[in-house]
Amino acid sequence: MKTAEIVSINMAINRGDVEKRYHNLNEYLLEARPDIVSVQEVSSDVGYTALRATTQRLGPDYEIKYDTIYPGQENDQGAVIISRLPIRGSYPFSFSDSGNQAQVATLSIASGKNIGLANGHLEAMPWQGAMRRRKGAELSAKLYKMHPDDQQVITIDSNSLPFYPVIRDFKSKHGFVSAYEAVHGKEPEFTYPGIPAQELLDGEYLKPKEYRFLRTIALARKILLIANQKLPHYTIDYILTNRPDSPKSAHLVPTQRGLDKAFSDHLGIQATLSL
Repeated sequence: MKTAEIVSINMAINRGDVEKRYHNLNEYLLEARPDIVSVQEVSSDVGYTALRATTQRLGPDYEIKYDTIYPGQENDQGAVIISRLPIRGSYPFSFSDSGNQAQVATLSIASGKNIGLANGHLEAMPWQGAMRRRKGAELSAKLYKMHPDDQQVITIDSNSLPFYPVIRDFKSKHGFVSAYEAVHGKEPEFTYPGIPAQELLDGEYLKPKEYRFLRTIALARKILLIANQKLPHYTIDYILTNRPDSPKSAHLVPTQRGLDKAFSDHLGIQATLSL
């Protein structure tokens, strides 16, 4: 295998219609059949069960690994890697700061070498920027320590815009390039929110009696829509690699296509990387 198709998707654990959304993701993956799938915000029950079923339907060449990245939460939120490349090891990587972890895995390629893959989800609050920056540095150092001579790939919902320090550091200090930016010369206009604006504002994607904070955000966005006739959108999802010449193509994964076919409120990233 000289190239690999890799998809990174955040499955929005706090959104409703979980079974339906995973069904829609399953249909997409069976159609696209990427070599590597990184999924963030996966519940250990419904989400992981659905992705195991997807892996079985993809065929015997694929395997799946789940690791908890928010230990201690009632929902046991984790991350999943599905891979056609053999997974030689997968485990949660604990940061020095408290809070979430990252999933780190070693994938084997035909040349006898490996790929170091990190799959992560960083904290979302504006005041946690310094924590995100430290975690980005620690994750980069971990991959380098594990695979100093191998290709390294990070799939991440960073909750950080391209000009935020953690993303600038990935690119300028830690030796990574964004696959999308390497192909197109710039990052996508946005990766969140990916579902149709009015559906997000109407709250159909939120559980009716839970997540009041998220409904408050939806209300704030509705006010912004009335005032500005548009919603704020953000680029916060990335596929990063330490090989600048590796990205050969990259595009957004249309995760909405109408609410009946949606599987996330994030747009996914899909990239072809040379190995």
